[in-house]
Amino acid sequence: PVADTNGNNRLDAGDTCVPIGGFINALRPVKLAGPLIQAARAGLDYQGARDEPAPGPSTGQALLSNFFFSPGVNEFDQPTTVIYSLPSGARSLYLFFDYEGMADGMTVEMVASLDGQEQPDLGLPPGPWSGGPEGSWWIGYQDQDLPEGTLEMIVLVDGVAAGGAAIEIGGRPQALPTFSNLVFSLSEAPGGGPREPAVLFPAGTEVLYAFFDYANMTRGTSWTSTWWADGEMALSEDEPWDSAAEGAYVIELGIRDGLEPGAYRLDLYIDDRLAATSNFWVTGLADGPGAYFEPIVFAEGIDRNGQPVAPAASFAPGLEELHAFSGYSGMNDGLDVTVNWYLEGEKVVEWPYQWAGGQEGIWHDLLYANSGPLPDGEYGLELLVEGQVLRQGSTMVGSAPRPTPVPRPETGIPGFGIVTDADTGRPIAGATLLLLNPGITVDAFNWLDEEVYTAASTDRRGYFEFPRPLVPNTCYSIIIGAENYWPFGQDDVCIPAGLPEVDLEVQLEHE
Repeated sequence: PVADTNGNNRLDAGDTCVPIGGFINALRPVKLAGPLIQAARAGLDYQGARDEPAPGPSTGQALLSNFFFSPGVNEFDQPTTVIYSLPSGARSLYLFFDYEGMADGMTVEMVASLDGQEQPDLGLPPGPWSGGPEGSWWIGYQDQDLPEGTLEMIVLVDGVAAGGAAIEIGGRPQALPTFSNLVFSLSEAPGGGPREPAVLFPAGTEVLYAFFDYANMTRGTSWTSTWWADGEMALSEDEPWDSAAEGAYVIELGIRDGLEPGAYRLDLYIDDRLAATSNFWVTGLADGPGAYFEPIVFAEGIDRNGQPVAPAASFAPGLEELHAFSGYSGMNDGLDVTVNWYLEGEKVVEWPYQWAGGQEGIWHDLLYANSGPLPDGEYGLELLVEGQVLRQGSTMVGSAPRPTPVPRPETGIPGFGIVTDADTGRPIAGATLLLLNPGITVDAFNWLDEEVYTAASTDRRGYFEFPRPLVPNTCYSIIIGAENYWPFGQDDVCIPAGLPEVDLEVQLEHE
């Protein structure tokens, strides 16, 4: 749909439908010093996992463009809105820009000036570029006193000014027409708004929702929605505003043949001036689950075939290296990936890089100490793709029982599957599945941990995996529940011998 033809304050299946398809750029923060400080305090090192970008000569073709300011960044590293001035007392400001023709190792810095006078304390010192050849970036201030006046931020590449922007800071807040909080989702929640906001969607997606807030709007004001695909304009529609002064709006986009892999952007304009913008990415093959990482396996080492050595759920004191492995599928080269390591809840590593591992394979990373063994404590690992968390895991080193190897029983059968909406067929995220110990029925279940054989929850694609293998020639009872859906329970889920795997397909009905 490209127009609100029925005047119901939304673009949906009741309006005009058009197809689009396509690549846009990533929004990603400058690497912060905080994790490096925490890592140094803990005596940890990460350089063995991945090399720093080697300095390289400039091609002379670096191009920075589309500079704009935002007062905030959402959980997916997307701007919360687009602004052209800031009131007095503002404490956060972010400069966004697109780039192409860059090379890792180039020197990048930001020079800030106030009313024409350079402000070294507000600038970004020179450092090596690690953002790949093209994409988008942001540089910003968070929870910091911002001086009043005309603040100009200029980005330099290899010592040469490549572009920038200026913004007025000061005065009272203005009640200007605004669009903000633009997010995407595969479905709409029963009470309105996105069911599960995301920036990664599987190839073949036929329906996509865009949600945003609006304020200080007047009827008749011109507004425009422009969709970009692979850097090319795919669709643009200009129409007069015909809704209330403030509220929430949703666009339901129908794609006849499904979205192709790539990156996309939606720009929203008010009176021909950019008011909100956000990117999203489509990954994987048609009808596949999109970008996906399997549960993380921690291990003491890696063999010559790239397989984990001594995988375990926890490790004894004295461990010198902590390795992490995860099978992946549906990835596209060029996607922005961030690896975060935590020790006792404190981030000790934040490493952004561009993906070059192909569509599928085994991902590997490692953490080790500067000298001696790793500090005891709980280690956490987070994998983000384009700012969206795709996998998390944790393990204990020391201060815990001796390591328990990950069980690999010869007679065990892996169990996995998908949970979907019975009416729409769309995946249900956050559903919980309980497989009860043999002999315990649904009616006899007292909701005690010791009565549960294994449990799992679905990811945003509705996919789940049971952590314990299923025993052949055994019958279980299963209970499945999800928010806003009727719970499901069934006895006598029997596992015959000879199966290589158990693939369950579950449909739940809305309450």
